Amino acid sequence: MIFNEHERPAFGETILPMINVVFLLLIFLMLMGHITERPKLDIEAAQSESSLEKGAALTLFVDATGAVQFRSLLEREAAFVALKQALQDDEESRDLVIRADAGADFAQVLELVQIFRPYCKGNVKLEVRQR
Repeated sequence: MIFNEHERPAFGETILPMINVVFLLLIFLMLMGHITERPKLDIEAAQSESSLEKGAALTLFVDATGAVQFRSLLEREAAFVALKQALQDDEESRDLVIRADAGADFAQVLELVQIFRPYCKGNVKLEVRQR
């Protein structure tokens, strides 16, 4: 006796190629992503009508209380010494960017500009957020 066997339904398309593509995109984005140092200080930048150039490697962060950070140094004197040394050793005449909180005292920020202007071979700029 011969029985007619019912055809089994196809399982449909496999998602393995899609998983491979997503995995490769994840690897690509991890390798090509730009990693920047985030400040440890809580900074809310001031508003501005114009944006200034970005990309300077030497950045000094100033929060609303007047605390400063350069690279990973949070102690004021240590940050100042490291920044002065970095400015003096700078071969490329890079700009110094001071990223200050909107609530920071302008007199303190101006004092920082005056302190570091003699050491900087480039310009001293105040970075603000564009509206």
